[in-house]
Parts: sequence; structure tokens; C-alpha cells
Amino acid sequence: HGLPDAWLNDQVRVFVAPGAPTVELIDVPGLRVRMVRLDYLFYMKAWAGDPIDQRDLRVIANALELKDENQASEIVRGFSPGELPRDVEILLESLFE
Repeated sequence: HGLPDAWLNDQVRVFVAPGAPTVELIDVPGLRVRMVRLDYLFYMKAWAGDPIDQRDLRVIANALELKDENQASEIVRGFSPGELPRDVEILLESLFE
């Protein structure tokens, strides 16, 4: 179609761990688009611990039908080994205040 080689930005790939759980969005001849599952996206944004992601986290928590910080914490702990940093715990708690 005459598109430049870099017409599709796949730079987000560097933020996603190999083997991360994904879902297929589009699969047509010549193009397959996958995204990480919502629970994994929730984990990624929570682990980043950036307050700017709080709005996104609320939207994702709502889509995942999370009711409290315990459910949110379970998701994040399910993808991350060890203890959660305190700033991540605080961020998760703040979602349900």
C-alpha cells in the first residue's frame, strides 16, 4: 500500500515482558494486532507507581469489576514476585477511597 516501514508504532513492545498474557484484537491478512490482557495492563500501570496512571487504573479496575484494594493487590502480586513497594500499595489503596 506504499506505507513507510515505520507506519505502525510497535515501540510499546519494550515495556511488555516476553510471554506476557495477550488477547488478539485484529487478525486480517497482513496485520495481526495483540494487546496485553487488562489484568496485566493493570499490573503494569500499578507497578509503574505513577500517580498520573491513577485515572487509567480506575477505569481498568472498573472493567475488571474489582471491588477493593485486596482484589487489586491480588492481581498485581500475581504478576510480580516479592513484596510490593509501599508506593504501589498506597496507589492501589487510593483507587478505592
